[in-house]
Amino acid sequence: MVFIWRGWGGLTIPLIGVAIFAALWVTEALQLSDWAKIFEFAAIFLVAGLLNWKLGRFLNRTGLPGARHDLFFIRMEYWSVPVFLFAVVLLASGLYAH
Repeated sequence: MVFIWRGWGGLTIPLIGVAIFAALWVTEALQLSDWAKIFEFAAIFLVAGLLNWKLGRFLNRTGLPGARHDLFFIRMEYWSVPVFLFAVVLLASGLYAH
């Protein structure tokens, strides 16, 4: 797969990847129950989305004139919206299943 980014927009992928790795590590370390795993993953994705949003806004506002930080031609901070939506879906599925 080819990743197209401009500026520091490529940081979105490792940021979300680190969040997934952290969620898996915490889940294994704490031996959480199934419903707790869902809420823990949702919390991790909310935090990752928030960090991506803040970092993207900071980079795109304080960068050099004309410098943009994009991933697949979409500004870095806007990639947080699907991450937030995924966290909401996880929370809803956890509440519905429990």
